Amino acid sequence: MATALQLAEAHQRRVDSATQLIAREVLTTARRVAVGDVDSWWRSAGSTIQRLITGGFTQTARLAVQFLGDGAALEGLELEPVAAVLDTEALLASLQVVGPISFKRQMARSGNTDAALRSMSSQLAGAAVRWTRAGDRGTIFATADTYPQTVVGYKRQAEAGACKFCEMLAGRGAVYLSQESGGQVVGRGGRARGTQKIGRAFHDHCHCRVVPVYGTGPARPRVRQPSSIGEPGGLVARLVGHQAPVQQLAHLLDL
Repeated sequence: MATALQLAEAHQRRVDSATQLIAREVLTTARRVAVGDVDSWWRSAGSTIQRLITGGFTQTARLAVQFLGDGAALEGLELEPVAAVLDTEALLASLQVVGPISFKRQMARSGNTDAALRSMSSQLAGAAVRWTRAGDRGTIFATADTYPQTVVGYKRQAEAGACKFCEMLAGRGAVYLSQESGGQVVGRGGRARGTQKIGRAFHDHCHCRVVPVYGTGPARPRVRQPSSIGEPGGLVARLVGHQAPVQQLAHLLDL
């Protein structure tokens, strides 16, 4: 029988493979942009990219359902994993911003079509990574929320070379749902943006993994609730090592 670590590693290989495939397809589609008429190109390409990402999201959600079921069974627990539901409206808005809007902004800034194409392609591929992996991550979070006595929390594992924000979150260790302090995602200028909890925030191109913590694990330690993200000594200040304003790290949190 596979160990918990083996299950997690096999699951992540499958998620990585699915994500890489979708990102490559999105990148290929983006590079076919008609620079003379981006809006007309987007009416067709946008639908193609949305369909690709939706398929990737669904695939990683299904992988997570299997992974959670197998993991719980290994611990002698029973649960019915809750598959994540794609927020289609949010996906469309996100793609619009990193797609044609990004291209036009870069063109207005530089007038260089090659630079605009590179910027848009990179951003669309990054969004594809985040949204495809959201099926996996969202399923783990939804299942944890539904079965708090079985999936008592989760651990974030940052990839090699991860940004400081992701390293900080991974460094917190296991996050236990009953003691997690929230906070909204912070956008540019330090303004709160969306309702996603900081511990569940992921940026484009982010490859961080989410690993469930089951109720049969070791006794949970007391977790001190961090200060508000915008206060001196709070989350953002601790990231830079001194009492800095939110604006200094806003670009890292602008999801």
